[in-house]
Amino acid sequence: MPFFPKITAAGFIAASMVLAACETAQQGRQPLPSEAPLVMLWAWERPEDLRFIDPGNTGVAFLAQTLTLDGEDVRYAPRRQPLDLPDSTYLIAVTRIESIRTADRRPAYTPPQIERIAKLVSESLARPNVRGIQLDFDAVVTERPFYKRLVDEV
Repeated sequence: MPFFPKITAAGFIAASMVLAACETAQQGRQPLPSEAPLVMLWAWERPEDLRFIDPGNTGVAFLAQTLTLDGEDVRYAPRRQPLDLPDSTYLIAVTRIESIRTADRRPAYTPPQIERIAKLVSESLARPNVRGIQLDFDAVVTERPFYKRLVDEV
């Protein structure tokens, strides 16, 4: 019986040390507070008049461009519809990525395609008030390795 309290005490001390270490490590991994507003509106490819929003508490994720994987090519289509916003609106530029699914034009998923997409996505950050990007790609299972390499590149 005297052995049991020693194990309990030793176990308690060891558990306390592990918990303290976890707490310290966890504190180092806490995400930084984002400057993004709590409310984000979505503006797809249609005329949008959002001048009524309060940019102090509302941001906008907007379709900036659509990129289509077509064989060895990447076709670029910029946003074509007007987007009216207050000047200081927090913006996220969304890039939609699509794939041609016909057999003769199926994407090649090449490194040059990744480089071109990454360049176009990076350029979308140069727009006024854009503070982030979002990739919108409904990648099927066979496209996921390509998508991972793309995300790593971006």
